[in-house]
Amino acid sequence: MPIFASPAKWRFPSLPIPECVGERHGASIDALLSAGCRTLGGFVISYLRSCQPLPERIIGLLQRLHLGLQFLPSAACLLLWGAAATAQDLPSPNQVLALPDATRERFEVEVIKAARSPQVRLRKLVEFMFEAEGLGLEYDNSRSRTVAEAIADRQANCLSFTLTFMELARRAGFHTHMMESEQALVWFVEDRTLFLAGHVSAQVRLGRHRFEVNFDPNAPLLRRDQQTVSDDRALAHFYNNRAAELMAEGDYALAQRYFDQALKLDSEMVSTLNNQGVLLMRQGSLSQAEAVYQHALRIDPDSLSVMTNLINLYRLRGESARADKLEERLEQTQRKNPLHHFVVGIYAEQSGNHSEALTHFETAARLDRREPLFELALSRVHKALGQESEAAKHARRAKRLTERGRNAIRNVDQRMNRR
Repeated sequence: MPIFASPAKWRFPSLPIPECVGERHGASIDALLSAGCRTLGGFVISYLRSCQPLPERIIGLLQRLHLGLQFLPSAACLLLWGAAATAQDLPSPNQVLALPDATRERFEVEVIKAARSPQVRLRKLVEFMFEAEGLGLEYDNSRSRTVAEAIADRQANCLSFTLTFMELARRAGFHTHMMESEQALVWFVEDRTLFLAGHVSAQVRLGRHRFEVNFDPNAPLLRRDQQTVSDDRALAHFYNNRAAELMAEGDYALAQRYFDQALKLDSEMVSTLNNQGVLLMRQGSLSQAEAVYQHALRIDPDSLSVMTNLINLYRLRGESARADKLEERLEQTQRKNPLHHFVVGIYAEQSGNHSEALTHFETAARLDRREPLFELALSRVHKALGQESEAAKHARRAKRLTERGRNAIRNVDQRMNRR
């Protein structure tokens, strides 16, 4: 049961036809690969998605350095950890998650002691985070913030919000974890683009029910392979994000320290390995970068971002045969991905090529027969082609799948409550 939390009330719009379709993937910035989009360049850095257009200064830097960015929910800003701390310090995991003393004291009085029932306490928790009299958090994606930074600046993006929410929710007695999906279909409202991206959110238990809390103006339309992740992996996302930001700023030494910390927390985090490979390439260490990419592909053979970067590495070294072979593998991986076909189908539909759109939507629906969004797309395209009976059939199927999904959620909640 999702909660899309926001400082202002925000409704997800009906899906318009995007002007451009790219492809993002993973808990990171992934390959901007499909359907005629202009990309920022050759290599792919893995961030947590920042959920908003990149700052112009970063875009300009990437264009000069021939990098292509893609991220997941991100977290950050300047934090004052004490007199000895500086912006160049590497925060410890405890410092990343630490709540300021004043915040803990206020939260104890205004939320924990003020609400007896869990339902009221959860509502007061959300109000405490967003109301001006509380933390007054507003969305901002300028850089990755720790929990204390987000509170001090009264600003947070997706990951910062998730980490802050989890710390407060646990203090209020709730069971909560970070949820991660390596592939989420996200509609970016401001620049009218549709992306495959990674996504994180917080899950909290309340009685028999589980709630998903999102702090994201660009809420995901659908997700695949969503799972709870450990606190170590949640922290690894922070260090990976911050490392990618530092790399974009040219501070390679400090970026490497953040990458090392991310891998210490989760040695098999492919997005971090991918980014580390990009850093090594930018430093001219192509053989080391190749070894890192190969290691990442042994962990996740279907990583689009890693394959894209390794293809670019081979082409830089003039190894066309190896690049061509890996490019065939990349295309095969995309052909097996229902979200890829859905995104390409949306682009074809926007271009007025309804026959091509139909082919891709049919493939997406065949690869994943449980997703109502694919059936709605089929209904829409059949109607555009004048095939009213087929359009009605797929509309009915979409409705059945939607109801089945709701019932499945209710059943899972009931089973978990009986444990």
